[in-house]
Amino acid sequence: MKHITFKSPDSLTIPISNPADKVAPSKLSQSPEGFGQLPIDILENEHEILILTPIAGVDLDKTEIVVTNDVLTIRGERQTDLSQFSFKKRDYYVQECFWGRFSRSVILPAHVDTARIEATQKDYVLYVKIPKKSAITMRIVKIKT
Repeated sequence: MKHITFKSPDSLTIPISNPADKVAPSKLSQSPEGFGQLPIDILENEHEILILTPIAGVDLDKTEIVVTNDVLTIRGERQTDLSQFSFKKRDYYVQECFWGRFSRSVILPAHVDTARIEATQKDYVLYVKIPKKSAITMRIVKIKT
């Protein structure tokens, strides 16, 4: 089982189920340098928010989900080893895939419970579930005279 480090004021670690655990570890090295965004989809229903993102080629041990105040950030690195096929970075004819470091931030609504965020991985898709708070509390403050 892989883990994604979930950094928050409480420094939680969220276990990630990874089908690649049943396969021998890859020999990835020498990733092309770069920095880009991670494409995401965000869904919402009455109980939770769900963030989905493709993570093929991403080392989950080096992937972080960080929540700071109301911002959730997913960051990591997508690697490839061209040398195993006798190619180098300069040999690209067309390059549409992004390789290298990535980071993606999302502003969260105020009514979510960041202490209960869960992250799972299945078929190289990362799923981040963010539960909504059950009730919004309101308080009336009297003005002292």
